[in-house]
Amino acid sequence: MRFTFATKILVCALDNQAGERHRVAVDLIGRSHGRDCIVTLPALAELLRALTGKHRIAPEKAAEIVHGWRDAVPVCAAGEICLVDAMDALVAHSWSFGMR
Repeated sequence: MRFTFATKILVCALDNQAGERHRVAVDLIGRSHGRDCIVTLPALAELLRALTGKHRIAPEKAAEIVHGWRDAVPVCAAGEICLVDAMDALVAHSWSFGMR
C-alpha cells in the first residue's frame, strides 16, 4: 500500500526540541525505507514554508532540506482525480478525510 507523510511529520522529524513527537516522527520515517512511500508536492511546499516561517531556518538551508526529500523519496503531484477518488472513498467507506 502506498503512503505519504503529512508535513507535520516531516517538520517534527527535523525538530530535535519536539520531544516525543520528534522520536515518533523519526521512527515512522525510518520504518518507511524500502516501502512504497511518496511525498506530495503540496507537503514539500508546506515544509518549505514551515521551515522558513515558524522555524526561521535560512531559505538556502530550507531548500537544501526539501531537495533532500526530493532526492530520497518519489514526489507525487496529485491531480484532480485524486480528490475525486478521496471523496468517493469518504462516501463509500466513511473514511477520514483531511485534518481534524
